[in-house]
Order: sequence, then structure tokens, then C-alpha cells
Amino acid sequence: MDDPTRLKGHRQARAAVRVRHERRGDAADVAAVRAVCIAAFPSDAEALLLDALRAAGDCDPARSLVAELDGTVIGQCLLTAMILERPGGTRDADRVVALGPVAVVPDWQ
Repeated sequence: MDDPTRLKGHRQARAAVRVRHERRGDAADVAAVRAVCIAAFPSDAEALLLDALRAAGDCDPARSLVAELDGTVIGQCLLTAMILERPGGTRDADRVVALGPVAVVPDWQ
């Protein structure tokens, strides 16, 4: 896995960034996405959230996108399925999809 922080000061045309699905079961993708989450935020809370979603089986690579530049993951977004619970405690029968977590290495924010 390449270090996403190595891109500091690196500004290529936005067209050079490739967006693709996270590869199912690919340890390198999982590690790269985690590294991006840690680099993008002042704490590891987003990375821990992503770890918990993965552990619960709620991180579907078909809904997880990564942005790559020169083969290095520099961004990530996940569409997370969830159930809406109303203030009174009632739940909607249908699941909804929320955007998050989302992370981009600082130099590309």
C-alpha cells in the first residue's frame, strides 16, 4: 500500500483521479481506506466507525467507492444502509441509504 500522505503538494489535473469500487476482500484496499480516514480527520473516530461497519457486515464493497491517483487511494466514500427510527421509537419498514463515512487525504480536500 502506498502512503497517501506522500501526495502532499502533488496537484495533477482532476481528470487523473480514477474512481472505482472497493475490491471485495482486498486487504490492501481495506488498509488504504483506513489510512485515508486516519489522515483526513484529527482523530481515528471515522476509521473506527468504518471498522465497526465492516465487522457488522454493513460495509458492502458494491457501495464503497475509492478515488485513486497514480494507484494510490486518496479518497473514499461509503453508502451505508440503515433503518430510520423516529423520535417515538417507531421504525420505518424500508431501509434507507446514507452517505458516510467520507474521507479525502488533506492535500486533496
